[in-house]
Amino acid sequence: MSEATLAIALSAVRIITYTGFVLAAGTLVFLSIVWPQGRRIRRLILLIAAGIALLAVGTVAGPLVEAAAYDVSIGDAVGRLSGAAALVRLAVLVGLAMYLPDLVRRDIHRWRTFVALTAVLVIEATLVLQSDAVGGRWEIVKVIAAMGHLTAVAVWLGGLVALAVVLIPGRRLGDLHSILPTFSTLATVSVVTLLVTGVVHAVAVAGGIDPLFSGSYGVALGVKAAVFALLLGVGDRGRQYASRLARRPLDEFDDTAAPAGVQALAVSIGAELALAAAVLVATAVLVWFAPCVSC
Repeated sequence: MSEATLAIALSAVRIITYTGFVLAAGTLVFLSIVWPQGRRIRRLILLIAAGIALLAVGTVAGPLVEAAAYDVSIGDAVGRLSGAAALVRLAVLVGLAMYLPDLVRRDIHRWRTFVALTAVLVIEATLVLQSDAVGGRWEIVKVIAAMGHLTAVAVWLGGLVALAVVLIPGRRLGDLHSILPTFSTLATVSVVTLLVTGVVHAVAVAGGIDPLFSGSYGVALGVKAAVFALLLGVGDRGRQYASRLARRPLDEFDDTAAPAGVQALAVSIGAELALAAAVLVATAVLVWFAPCVSC
């Protein structure tokens, strides 16, 4: 397998893994913090199930691709730390799959909230252990930044997907009245966290400010930053437009909101998700341009 083919294959695996993480972890956080009653919505539970399946596929496929590419055993391909992280993640995913029937029967609260959020944090930790945050200089800073980055991604993008599932059918506008204020606050905090942790992690991986703006890594990072800025702009303008059409602030949406405002909000969320998919692809590819600061 050529280097180009290997890069494409592993980037595809990362995209699958990141998508699974957003669906599973993001929906769990949404149900735990924003809308516990949403467990009655079958599509939200299916999102978690799909995320679990994609995460499992990505976790297994990565070592298989590397082993085939380098003609070595799976253990030699992934290494001891990465292999242990993959096994822990698979164990957590199995536990979450077994937890779903209980989730459907009862709202997430008290110990169920603790279990759900702990599972999300453990999955994040296993992803960080297999990333470029481990090793080299500024390792602790990179690990903390990566954990914060993944948490913000789960809260924001996972929440957008869940909102789309609730909003698209157009029959739960009353629920949005109670959902949007909490989600808007969490989304704002998440965006700020993404910006701060993204800058910190990029500087740490590059090895300083100057290397950040030179070479292919800086170009790839610039593309990701541009798409992210476009994502923020489209989302903000879309919500302002939807608010005007609905003739009220978006956090006051209810069954009496104007249909045009509802449609505009749906289009805004769809555009944000489309751009978010581009950010996920850029993130998956960016690792190939990261400089080796520990070499």
